[in-house]
Amino acid sequence: MNDSSQPPPRTPAAEGASLADTLRRLARVAAVFCCLTGGILLVQHYRAREADPFKSTEMAELKRQLAAAPKDEALKQRIRELDLHLRQRYFAHLRRSQAGGWLLLIGLAAGVASARRFRKLREQPHLPAFAEDQAERHLAAQARSRRAAGIMGVATAAGLVALAWGADTSLPLGTAVADGAAAVGEAQPATPRLPDQAAFLANWPRFLGPTGAAVSIHTNLPVRWDLESGENVLWKAPVPAPGFNSPIVWGDRVFLCGGNAERRLVLCYDAGTGALRWQKEVPAGPTVTQKQLKELEETGLSASSMATDGLRVYAVFATGDLAAFDLDGRPVWSKALGVPDDPYGHASSLVTHEGRLLLQWDQGYEEDEVSKLSLLDGATGEPVWETPRAFGASWTTPLIINAAGAGQIVTLGASHVVAYNLADGAERWRVDCVGGELTPSPIFAGGLVLATSPSDRVCAIRPDATGELSEDDLVWTEDEEVPDIATPVANEELLFTLATYGVLVCVDVKTGEKLWDHDLEMECNASPAIAGDRLYVFGTDGQVFVGRAAREFGELAKFEMGEPIHASPAFAPGRVFVRGESTLFALGAGGKSDGSGGGVAE
Repeated sequence: MNDSSQPPPRTPAAEGASLADTLRRLARVAAVFCCLTGGILLVQHYRAREADPFKSTEMAELKRQLAAAPKDEALKQRIRELDLHLRQRYFAHLRRSQAGGWLLLIGLAAGVASARRFRKLREQPHLPAFAEDQAERHLAAQARSRRAAGIMGVATAAGLVALAWGADTSLPLGTAVADGAAAVGEAQPATPRLPDQAAFLANWPRFLGPTGAAVSIHTNLPVRWDLESGENVLWKAPVPAPGFNSPIVWGDRVFLCGGNAERRLVLCYDAGTGALRWQKEVPAGPTVTQKQLKELEETGLSASSMATDGLRVYAVFATGDLAAFDLDGRPVWSKALGVPDDPYGHASSLVTHEGRLLLQWDQGYEEDEVSKLSLLDGATGEPVWETPRAFGASWTTPLIINAAGAGQIVTLGASHVVAYNLADGAERWRVDCVGGELTPSPIFAGGLVLATSPSDRVCAIRPDATGELSEDDLVWTEDEEVPDIATPVANEELLFTLATYGVLVCVDVKTGEKLWDHDLEMECNASPAIAGDRLYVFGTDGQVFVGRAAREFGELAKFEMGEPIHASPAFAPGRVFVRGESTLFALGAGGKSDGSGGGVAE
């Protein structure tokens, strides 16, 4: 008995026909999808130029307007906002294009697979009747299918490559959206790299030059100059703020600072012309009073020399105000350390090392335990490490050396010469051999640390030991005409000391033997300097002595500058920079100044 309510069973032929229809519809949908996706990608490709920050006509127009009005802050803000908007659109376009490419590939794969399966299902089965060319036709059809699929794949790949190649831009894939602080109308620059050691040695980046021994590698320098005739005077520029600190040089810039009770300035001059590129004021910290400023002004509010690492310049004043600027004068950070417990205020100069800033902050008395040595991150001003120092006030500058296979920081404090590990600030060695009001700084020459006990003696120390050293560990001492203010200078063979009353002494670095002395008959506070085989000495009344840096005394020139000089010179290729009481001088062979120079900063 048949059940008429049940549907008739489906035959294999019917099921195959249904699957074939499904595959055909899927292949058609995939084809339509690929066409739409490809069209959208093409449209996106040609519209990408509108979103590319480097090809925007609107951005180009705004830049043109900014060139005509460079101080228009509202226009600068519009450019920053447009730059941010264009970058957001551009990277959104990149994300959409990447997603569309994958969708196109998926659609093509689905379409090809569906079409091939549909074709196979629609093939007629073999009939018993014999057809002589049936096998050849079947093989030919298969070959045509393979060729069609291959051509479609190659065309798709070529299209994607063309899209990728055509979307040219200077912006790298994966770059984050620039923020509002990016340079106006430009891509964010890569993080600048610190200059290498060769660049550091070729400049004059700190007090007494790159090694702290006041030795210049430059030799094409004048022996004499004449301020009245202008002979060998390249330019001279007024210094608007008083100070005893020495100039420093980096590339085409000369830096110095100055201050009084009213203001404290950081100054940047053009090394080639003497124009004042920029000047920035460093305000006194919140705890500094007018009374403190006036008391410190008696001995100067700006005795500490600046320092640079080639990316930033750093300045510190007697008030304890420390500031960092980039080379174009933009503030980076500042710190108010407070006025130190010191009758003269802070006077130790700054030193840099591989993007970090070294500060010797000595004050008060030994029992106060308020002194410290700090290594600061140059980019932020935050301490890398800090080491307490059980010493009172001093005015010497620390020295960084490489000795005994390690970086060391050599300092003077109370009666001791103390060395610390550069890496962590831990004390490495110390020796009790100095005393008095410590002003001359330690230097390093001939493998020896040379430390001055003012008006007493110079001590030579081999920095390869650890722990507490004794008098027996001193290599030699020299006690004739020892300076009390000026730091000695030395090359690898000879040491030159300069007493305040003008007696110049030459000593053998290796043995401590005095080779000669000579009375220059002038008062000197500034440390001398060596350039090649010449020795430059400057007097407080403006006298200049140029002699031979040799084992026998030899005078090359002696003349007047007409202005008191308390600062040590700085050197650059073909130039000597000298800070007078109110003037910065640039001196070079062949110069012929008319007395002018020094522009006005904005």
